[in-house]
Amino acid sequence: LSIIFGRNYLGEETSETIFMWCFFVAICFPVYIALTKRKELINYDTLYKNNVIERLIKSFLPSLEYLPDESIKQEDFKQIDFDYYNNFCSSNLIKGTYNYDEIEISQIVTEYLYKSSRNHRNIVHKEIFNGLFGKIKLSRNCNNELYLIQKEKKKKKLYDTFSLPINQVIKSNNEKNFLKNNFNQIHIDELDSIFDIYSSNSHCSQNLLDSKIVQVLIKIYNIEKFELAIKGNYIYLKFWMDGLFTNPPLGKEIYDKEYIYKNYKILYLVFYLISAFKEKL
Repeated sequence: LSIIFGRNYLGEETSETIFMWCFFVAICFPVYIALTKRKELINYDTLYKNNVIERLIKSFLPSLEYLPDESIKQEDFKQIDFDYYNNFCSSNLIKGTYNYDEIEISQIVTEYLYKSSRNHRNIVHKEIFNGLFGKIKLSRNCNNELYLIQKEKKKKKLYDTFSLPINQVIKSNNEKNFLKNNFNQIHIDELDSIFDIYSSNSHCSQNLLDSKIVQVLIKIYNIEKFELAIKGNYIYLKFWMDGLFTNPPLGKEIYDKEYIYKNYKILYLVFYLISAFKEKL
């Protein structure tokens, strides 16, 4: 107690106790500052989403609802995603009605987690997908299944037979071969270098993918890589773009417009692509 209160048993301060006080302050003060700043950063993220991202979303359509902590169903994402993963994370849900159609948009990150071969206690995180997913329920049924799967992924090939367990590679290949085994592959000259196109109704899909739609697809793909699926009365979209809905670094105003523009751009591309297909369906 004498050390804590800075006095000896005789009530006199000593150099030793003064040193202990200085040491105590030197250790605790930075921790206090760090905890305070951490709380400010958490509040900053919330304020940014509520005052910037939400307003940005509502600029497209005031009735859209933004729910940063809510997610979309993994089963919905699987309607267009054929890669194998064992960790799924969804957040920043946007939902509402757009041109009489129900729409849900969410940020999604998927990973494959496995134990390192060198140290079985270490878990390796291998990112499979990081971007935006959209699910649109149309007011009418197109009676067709159409898949546009990009031939070249934005990143290098994710599955390496020399680094991943063989059972993981087999599972991945089986899921990727699902489209080849169950649908007709169609060819459109302008899109052949970009997409593998699979359809349950080749004639219907070729009529849908006319010259106007093809130019829209090429234009959007040159801006951001994406994939698309149409199944009955649903359209599914996935765009590769990381860092969505995050706040720019504090004290670096130069990044503010870049972060806002990134979110605006991806939402614009989603709504633009939906509108283009709606005119044809």
